[in-house]
Amino acid sequence: MHNETVLISTREVLRRTGYSRTTLHNKINESLFIRPIKFGERNTVWPQSEVEAFLKFIISEPSNEQVKELVQQIHDRRKTDGMKP
Repeated sequence: MHNETVLISTREVLRRTGYSRTTLHNKINESLFIRPIKFGERNTVWPQSEVEAFLKFIISEPSNEQVKELVQQIHDRRKTDGMKP
């Protein structure tokens, strides 16, 4: 079975979350959302699987500390999987 990584754009993340661009960046800076991956000089993307996992988690209405823990776990997994944040 082929495990394909699907990357989504900022526009798609904004659509899925309902966040404004400013809110998204503020949440990233506060460690309340996953950092994007630099993809070329002027493009950033997110692995779709990470965004989906994040959104499923948010439905449970976690505290900010729980969200920060999840974000850190995702970033740590990127390091072990060879992805750069």
